[in-house]
Amino acid sequence: MDQQLISIGQFSLAAILVALIGIWINHRVAIARDTRYKTADQVRKLITTFRPELEALIKTHDDPRIILTHDAFIRHEAAIRDFLPYLSFVSRSSMNKAWRKLAYYENDKKYETPAYIQYASGGDLERRERMRKLAIERIQNVISLVQK
Repeated sequence: MDQQLISIGQFSLAAILVALIGIWINHRVAIARDTRYKTADQVRKLITTFRPELEALIKTHDDPRIILTHDAFIRHEAAIRDFLPYLSFVSRSSMNKAWRKLAYYENDKKYETPAYIQYASGGDLERRERMRKLAIERIQNVISLVQK
């Protein structure tokens, strides 16, 4: 009788071990899928947040400061902040750098003033076009980092 219990016990132990491994693998796959869905949602949210200003900059020749308002800055900053946890350390560093370049005024090689004031043309049409193209390029750079 003892031999029969040991034999059945070994089979049961192996079956339990296989079942536990299967449950663990299923759990890891579910977590990965959930993370992928959340990341995809954050990507869509961030692109949707930047889209109105990017399209307006592309379609018009207005002063970029008319389009890149303080309200737009606040929305963009919140979207970037919400997306950063979904990035790896290296990608987060690249995104922070691209965001600072887009959104902060560079003063003595330090990005200090949070606003889109660096895109003001001051009435100069040539500068306006240059600043508009620069803003488009920088927004597209941020979006390209999101889509990687």
